[in-house]
Amino acid sequence: MTGGKALTDWEGGAIDAHPPAEVRSAWMLTFADLVSLMLTFFVLMFALSGVREDRFREMADALSHALNPPMQAATSGGALKNVAHAPSAPGTDLGYLASLLETVAKDSPALRRAEVALIGDRLELRLPAETVFAANAAAVAPAARPAVTALAQALSGIGNRLAVTVAGDAAAPGYADAWDFSLARAASLANALRAAGLAQPLRATGAAGPAAVTIVVSPDRGGAP
Repeated sequence: MTGGKALTDWEGGAIDAHPPAEVRSAWMLTFADLVSLMLTFFVLMFALSGVREDRFREMADALSHALNPPMQAATSGGALKNVAHAPSAPGTDLGYLASLLETVAKDSPALRRAEVALIGDRLELRLPAETVFAANAAAVAPAARPAVTALAQALSGIGNRLAVTVAGDAAAPGYADAWDFSLARAASLANALRAAGLAQPLRATGAAGPAAVTIVVSPDRGGAP
């Protein structure tokens, strides 16, 4: 039972004063939860907006090849049918491309002397010049055009930077020197690859040395290296 003194302490000593109202603070917990959820949402949106597309593509591409290697479906005699399935993501893994080009080379008589090698941070496909060009000629030999088409199809699905270099140690009639002849051959091969369906930029260069053709694939995407 409430004593008289307690009652008088409520409101300036008035005995008939009402007891103090109860303070309810439960709404503050709900408001704090709402603020926390909104803060989490905006932090998440900021994190997603900062993802680098190139790094995400590289990671997704690497996981895709690791979990489902595309080359398992490529068998002898069938590479020319499978080259169109090369992944279209830019900066395709060079290890995968090396396997693809080796299979294409085995299925193409004009490319069976080709060598595919990972040199540092780039992939190279090398083959003797006589497998692509006729003697003393800058144009691609008719017999080599199926192989050029196969290469164009294999490389057209990637975004890596590409270059073709033709080396030679002798000049053909009508050319100033060996370098001029090699450059003409490189330009001819680059044009043949483009005509066969290769759309991305391709740098063509000539060099001095034993007659050979080298196609260089860089690990990054973009224009010609």
